[in-house]
Amino acid sequence: MKIFYLLHWNDGMESGVIKKLKYQVDFWEKNGCEVCVGILTERNSTLHREVFETNHHFFSYCHIFDYKNVLDRLKKTKSLELLITQINPDLIYLRKLKYDPNISKALKSFPSVMELNGMPRPLSFDLGCIYDALTFGLLFRRIDGIVAVANEICNDSYYNKKKLKCVIGNSIRLDSFDVLPAPKKTSKPTLVYMGTPYQYWQGVDKILDFANKKPDWRFHIIGSEKSEFENTRIKYSNVTFHGLTSKNRYKNIFRESHVALGSLARHRRGMNETSTLKVREYLAFGLPVLGSLARHRRGMNETSTLKVREYLAFGLPVIMAHEDPDFTGKEEFIQILPNRENCLKDNMKVIEDFVARWIGDRVERAFVSHLDVSVKESERLRFFSAVIKGGAEC
Repeated sequence: MKIFYLLHWNDGMESGVIKKLKYQVDFWEKNGCEVCVGILTERNSTLHREVFETNHHFFSYCHIFDYKNVLDRLKKTKSLELLITQINPDLIYLRKLKYDPNISKALKSFPSVMELNGMPRPLSFDLGCIYDALTFGLLFRRIDGIVAVANEICNDSYYNKKKLKCVIGNSIRLDSFDVLPAPKKTSKPTLVYMGTPYQYWQGVDKILDFANKKPDWRFHIIGSEKSEFENTRIKYSNVTFHGLTSKNRYKNIFRESHVALGSLARHRRGMNETSTLKVREYLAFGLPVLGSLARHRRGMNETSTLKVREYLAFGLPVIMAHEDPDFTGKEEFIQILPNRENCLKDNMKVIEDFVARWIGDRVERAFVSHLDVSVKESERLRFFSAVIKGGAEC
């Protein structure tokens, strides 16, 4: 099978999306597929700087199309369309992106599957949102099948129009992670959060508020800088900000952490179910997790961000206020809280008991083996084959 993987992305090589892309492509190639990746990125984005300014060694199968404005983007998508035509793939696989006439033309010529990681955006007066509302249907009608990372997304009234669809939670390459030894039971309860700066739905503000109420606990924030929260009145002397950092550095932070925190405000984007890569990595290292706890702010019950999967790969159990398509919610290492704004504040005792229960312990790898890339990507390739055959095996 020859696959062309298409996406628009601006974050760097350590982002969950790029890690997931590499996991997927590596597995596809090992199973006999030919894969080419095309990435659209803005000029001077983090990804652009890492690839072009620091001469970062990117994947050999990847083509970067950087653009500086709308007109330049149209030129680059034309080059992208020509590349796709030249490669002549059996299938185009793309993450949800904005409508573009050149990309739409390519999708008309080849079978395609779109990966959906979130619900349709609610209409607002934001220009990008208005553009999506007016044009996304033109792109979506060209798509033959969809892969959603959560049931709620797949069952949405808009996305549900597609007959060829399936739900596949995010995967992690478990053999790339070690279950870390648990810190000593005598050490202070230590929680770690890893995310992306300036993302209000990740709920770092909730972590700071919670840390203020637990001065005898320690908190590590990876991704955000302290300057991001200079205007808050919350004191957080027991919080250490690490900014964006590499896997080797945050692995050392995980070593001294008892519990990991997932995104805590996904409800602000209206979601309640997630299969985030962050939690996957935590569990692979054996750490418990406080998962995404605030998805209600956009009225959704499901989503699937990426880094929680990575957390689970480190072995962290999870406290979360949402469903995950890969778990029942009855697992000992998962504690589900009510999906609302005050989920931390209103459940202090539940959180304290969960952290106390997991101090000195880690999640066994066998409990998360179904998250491995070999399981998830085998299912994805079977779906690709069915789409190419016109849905005969779906």
